[in-house]
Amino acid sequence: MTAHSVTKDVNPSTKYTYNYTYLPPLAMVDVVPPAEGFSARPDWIFLVAVSALKILVNTIMIGIKSEGGIKPFAEKLFAELRKAAKQINAEGVLVEAIGKEVLKHGLPDTLPKLKVFLEDVIKTVAKTITEDTLVDLVQLIVCEAIPQFHPLPLAAVGVNPAGSVSATVTVPLVAAVPALLAMMV
Repeated sequence: MTAHSVTKDVNPSTKYTYNYTYLPPLAMVDVVPPAEGFSARPDWIFLVAVSALKILVNTIMIGIKSEGGIKPFAEKLFAELRKAAKQINAEGVLVEAIGKEVLKHGLPDTLPKLKVFLEDVIKTVAKTITEDTLVDLVQLIVCEAIPQFHPLPLAAVGVNPAGSVSATVTVPLVAAVPALLAMMV
């Protein structure tokens, strides 16, 4: 299959180049015009940070058992969020954002109120996220989402009692190993 592209002029300042080889026969934009790239959207870090923080909050929420109602759940969630924020050097901003929302609305006592509360906190924290912090945030999400398995303590090393003998016996190969016949498709 040969690669080909088509250039379409949407307006005089923006040209799109389409590539039909990524997912034939669909046209996919090959190169984003400079007028629409990241540098043209100064709020792209904020937008990505909001999405990443929502993923982090949801990932943390999945791990919390909801015993005893919304208040203990929210307290556990805030404690876990504080630990996560500390890892990306955003603990102060998070604590301030939560405090501001508590003063404005009080502690949430229903799930819908918790959702609105968290959305406001997320927006406040996202405004302070830099590109470097965003990289740390994504790394944190990956670590939170993938369970970390820790092996049990290693078994104690066995001790041979005095007088026991361990021997390894090597015997010559009697016959040649048969060839493995396989066909590649």
